[in-house]
Amino acid sequence: LKENPKLCQERSVQGLDTFQPLATIMPQLLVRQQEWKMKRRRLMEEQQQTVDMRSDGSSYSNCADKKEEEDINLSFRTAKHLRVHFDDNMVSALRIETENKMNLKAENNNHTKKNENESTLNHNDAFSSSSSSWESYWSKALSRTDGATSEITNPSKVSSSINNNSNEVLLQDASIVRSILLHDVNLIVGFHPDQATEACIDLALLLRIPFAIVPCCVFPSEFPNRFYDCNEEEDEKKGDDDDVSSFSSSGKEEKTVKRRKKVKSYNDFIIYLKRKHEKIKMDYLDFFHETDTARRIVLYMLPEDFKE
Repeated sequence: LKENPKLCQERSVQGLDTFQPLATIMPQLLVRQQEWKMKRRRLMEEQQQTVDMRSDGSSYSNCADKKEEEDINLSFRTAKHLRVHFDDNMVSALRIETENKMNLKAENNNHTKKNENESTLNHNDAFSSSSSSWESYWSKALSRTDGATSEITNPSKVSSSINNNSNEVLLQDASIVRSILLHDVNLIVGFHPDQATEACIDLALLLRIPFAIVPCCVFPSEFPNRFYDCNEEEDEKKGDDDDVSSFSSSGKEEKTVKRRKKVKSYNDFIIYLKRKHEKIKMDYLDFFHETDTARRIVLYMLPEDFKE
């Protein structure tokens, strides 16, 4: 839209099928961006003058400059990108980190001051092990991403779109990424995230942060181990032997009300995801399609849903 003003104008007309809300505010965003560039340029010039004044031996306070710079940064935050697969491997690696952190906290609480030195030693050993585990995952994740990027027709275009944009940062340092994911993330949003759908919800539940996910494709062949318990009343359609199994409370296979169904359809997927937490809510996004095939169910949890 930014690079095609004519297209932006066409898509800013409400009521048309091509309407895009972002197109209506694009002119204001461009003006704001230009103002930011001018402020930034002026700030850099003033800072340079400050350096010249100090070289003459005169005193100068740059508090005003810092305040202006903070205002600019609040207006335009730098986008940070993780070009890795958002999958169960990431969630599992972060789960190890959170478990180690909880174990260390419990261990330190149980130690008395008499064992303070020993506790510190154990803490350092565990932290080192945790860091090594994460770095191992991160190294493999980056290698996997590089392999996927090399299969793209024009991978250089993908890299340049991020690396050459001064307003974007590609995060690759293992310790920085771990710290951001564990401490700075406060919302996860996914619109038709395909294979990353379940991982989005799992990570949000692990970190106990709100999320809003709009599931779409199921990919049953890529995730053959997805099952959920259902009653015969909930699943009137009989499945194949590979899709549904019946179990009694004792675990012996027999005809009973309780059944275990394989996730193969969109409806199955919604049920499966909702059952990950009792407070997961469901709603519908306000858009429609003439064929009624557009997936618009949104699953979400709010901050208060994590309060005990």
